[in-house]
Amino acid sequence: AEHWLARNEAGASEARAFRIRRPDGSELFVLVSANPVLDEAGRYRGGLAVVSDLTEHKRIQAQLMMSDRMVSVGTLAAGVVHEINNPLTVAVGNLDLVWRTLSTRAAEGGLDPSLAEVLPELSDAREATQRIRQIVRDLRIFSRAEEKSGPVDVLAVLDSSSRMAWNEIRHRARLVKDYGRIPLVEASEGRLGQVFLNLIVNAAQAMPEGGTI
Repeated sequence: AEHWLARNEAGASEARAFRIRRPDGSELFVLVSANPVLDEAGRYRGGLAVVSDLTEHKRIQAQLMMSDRMVSVGTLAAGVVHEINNPLTVAVGNLDLVWRTLSTRAAEGGLDPSLAEVLPELSDAREATQRIRQIVRDLRIFSRAEEKSGPVDVLAVLDSSSRMAWNEIRHRARLVKDYGRIPLVEASEGRLGQVFLNLIVNAAQAMPEGGTI
């Protein structure tokens, strides 16, 4: 502060941003602009400081950055979905075929015991690939932001958004779904999904970690 005052007395104008913690623990972002006050002869007579509250500006800036990240996620998702979907379809189909074949033979008593022992592991692998397929489907929604409008199942999109945001939710809140019955709506599935995702992520990030809200 003394250094800043000395520079002000020397005729220098400065502006600095500060982060202040209120007594309740919340943070306040301010910009302090200090300007010297000179008389007609140019002699220093005092200083004028203006304090601007930037808290709301910071909040809006953070939201814009989140929106930009969502656009990037959508672009990345389009490429990921395209590259993963075809080989994943083959893997899921083959695992299903092998699992059904071995399960049928085991039920009929015609399966070698050594193969029967791997059925649980095979079932786990099958469930894992189904989970990956669901993730790919969710990513596909967010890679369709420029799609034309059409009939959309809002609850399915909301479920996908919740799954995409689960990593943000699970450390902060307990998610309870209480859906009513609604008809299909005319909308863009991708854009609606991005709206839901933004709302859920923003809500989750507003909560402290370790909560059970």
